[in-house]
Amino acid sequence: MQPSQADKSRSILATSSLFFFLLVVVLLCVTANADEVKCHFCGESITGDYYVFESGLTVCKECYQSSPKCALCSLPMKEFRAVGGKKVCLQCYDKAIICDLCGKLMLGEYKIFSGDRKVCSNCMKLPHKCVGCGIPLKEYHDVYGQKVCDQCYHKREKCYTCGEPILGEYLIYDNDQSKRYCLHCVQVCHHCEVCGAPVGRDSVLLDDGRIICKDCLPKGYYKLEDVLPYKNTVLKFMEENLGMKVKHRVKYLLV
Repeated sequence: MQPSQADKSRSILATSSLFFFLLVVVLLCVTANADEVKCHFCGESITGDYYVFESGLTVCKECYQSSPKCALCSLPMKEFRAVGGKKVCLQCYDKAIICDLCGKLMLGEYKIFSGDRKVCSNCMKLPHKCVGCGIPLKEYHDVYGQKVCDQCYHKREKCYTCGEPILGEYLIYDNDQSKRYCLHCVQVCHHCEVCGAPVGRDSVLLDDGRIICKDCLPKGYYKLEDVLPYKNTVLKFMEENLGMKVKHRVKYLLV
């Protein structure tokens, strides 16, 4: 017996209804999955209250309440680093600033000195400070009783006599700006008989007791035999051009 046209219509309608029903179910499932929120800590679907942070971190209420908080950014953490008794998240740990004196991460206030050197509040309590830049000192150079940091010691202009860094006022001689002398050398050292500048160990002591600096030494004559050729030239000039002949012995002094 062949199915009637009415039976065929009812069959097509039933099939279509089933298709649309299944389509609606699939769409509802897709929509439900799309709207599902999972906690980044426990991985479970969140059905109640939860927290969403600016970084995109999503945490359920239970995980938020049970997780430690970063001492720097206050975000909940699954993993952390302990720094000075405080817990810091991995992101903040990687970005944290390190004290240039103690090498520890700085979680609180700090101060910046010349050369972009950063010092934590704990190291700021050190008793000694650099006379050049004021940075606290764990190690230092002693320059005539004054404490100097390594940076100032090597970058400051040096005294021409002693080679130590000039920490305050200085003097120059003969308007020579390339040679500057610290007040210690000016006050303590001997001075050159020619230019007046303080002299160091490389100065020369003449037979007559005078002290000459290394720069003035090549500019003069300090031994009698060195000037004898000039003496004879002068005597000859006097005799030939001035009619003056020196017959007696002349005593020469180098001044």
